[in-house]
Amino acid sequence: MQHVYAYKQCQRSNLELAYQHIHDAYKPDLNSMEVQDRDQLAQERQVATHLLDLYFENQPLKDADDKHIKKVEAEGRLYEKHCRKDREFLLNQMISTTERVADHYRLFLLLLVEFAEESHRDQQKKMSLTRPEESQAMQSAAQTNFYLNRAIQALRDSRQLHQQAEEIILKAIWPAGDDHANSLCLLVTELPCDKVRPIAHLCGGIQYA
Repeated sequence: MQHVYAYKQCQRSNLELAYQHIHDAYKPDLNSMEVQDRDQLAQERQVATHLLDLYFENQPLKDADDKHIKKVEAEGRLYEKHCRKDREFLLNQMISTTERVADHYRLFLLLLVEFAEESHRDQQKKMSLTRPEESQAMQSAAQTNFYLNRAIQALRDSRQLHQQAEEIILKAIWPAGDDHANSLCLLVTELPCDKVRPIAHLCGGIQYA
């Protein structure tokens, strides 16, 4: 739906651009040495605008000078050319986005593992700052935490998942500055940037070659 909406916006912009070109074509030429008849230009602009309306309504263009018809037809072809290019571009984007769904899913699974790892490190840090008897109580309670979840353990031990994630990263292009990766670091409680980079493209941080 996002790409359909984007295409509708492109159509609207191209339509406005076509009307703007018609409007500009019948403006007084300030560089001309001849006297410009502003009233006549305004009338011709109105005629050309009406013809453009008829063009987009698939109505025949008649009862007008050839120069107006040629101008309107040229703008109509330019509009169709721009819309065709926008459609092709958005279609390729849609296909590319669909192909990356599986990659997004794999990296999201690794993000869960990294959250669990960070939670465990934080837990260990707190235990090191408590008395032994309190640390023992915290240790027993920690057995049921996110870190020891069976699903997380399975993801952590999956060589295939980690290998696939490395392949995803290798075929990616990181933008200059890695702003998205750095921003994501701040969002996940100071998680090391080297741990966050594989998942940063979930926020639009990378593009594919």
